[in-house]
This record gives sequence, structure tokens and C-alpha cells, in this order.
Amino acid sequence: MIGPNTFLLVLFGESGCGKNSVAEALHDLSGWSLIQSRTSRKPRPSEITDMQAGKRPEYIFQTRREVKKLIPSALEWIEFNGNLYCCMREDLDKGNMRIFDLHGLEMVERPMPGLTGL
Repeated sequence: MIGPNTFLLVLFGESGCGKNSVAEALHDLSGWSLIQSRTSRKPRPSEITDMQAGKRPEYIFQTRREVKKLIPSALEWIEFNGNLYCCMREDLDKGNMRIFDLHGLEMVERPMPGLTGL
């Protein structure tokens, strides 16, 4: 869980602005890892779904029903193109980089005042 000595880098911006490219470069340079999102969508052919080459997948793929049950306790969530996405508080200690769209960042700022992003 996020504590007073925990560093969390938040990358946020509009879709397609390069957040994932920055996150991949930071992983390659520093070993930082993404905090996974949970999603109800199916994996794309290019996405990894388990540990590969020392990288954790960006998403935990679950059924829509499973993700929907998580929403009341999610740190942030969104429905996009008919799929659910969420970030759980308990996943925050499993990485130190998180990518948000602007909607997600607004949701997280409320329960985590003082959160800064890049």
C-alpha cells in the first residue's frame, strides 16, 4: 500500500500521447514497473498475458462480471468502448508507475491528496 516513503510516478494524458512509450523506456532504463490495471476486454494479439522477458503484463484480464464486482472498492475505474478498466488499491504495492487517462487521474486525486504526476 502507498505509504509516506513510497514513490509513485503517475503518467497521465490523452489517448495516444505516448504514455506507454515513456513507461516502457523507464522500465528499460530503471527497472520500474507498471501497476497493473484490471480489464474486462480480451487481450490483443500483441499483448502479453503472463510474465515474459522480465515484464509483467499491463493488464490483468478478467470477465466483465469479475471487474464489475471490484468497482465499489476500486481506486479508479472507467468504462471505455464497452469494456471496464480499474485500478485496485491492493495493486499499488506491485509497481511504482501508473498510467491514467485524465478521467482516472481526477478520480485518484480525491482519495490521495498531494499526489503528483508527470
